Amino acid sequence: MIISGLCLVIGLLIGYVYGKHTGLLIGRTEGNAEMSLLLRQQSLEHGYCVLCATSACINKEISSHNRLEGE
Repeated sequence: MIISGLCLVIGLLIGYVYGKHTGLLIGRTEGNAEMSLLLRQQSLEHGYCVLCATSACINKEISSHNRLEGE
C-alpha cells in the first residue's frame, strides 16, 4: 500500500515537472513573438524606433516594405 502510494506521488510529481517545463517553453516562445509585435506597434505609433530612439530605423523598414509591395 505504501509503495503504490509512493509510486503514485512520484508519477504525479514527474508529470507536474514535465508539464511546467513544457509550459514555460511555450510561454517564452509566445512572449517573444508578442513582444516583437508590441515593439513594432509602439515604434509606428510614436514615429521613432523605441529601441534606438531614431526615426531612421522605421523609415528604412517602411521604405523597404513599400519597395516590396511595388514589385
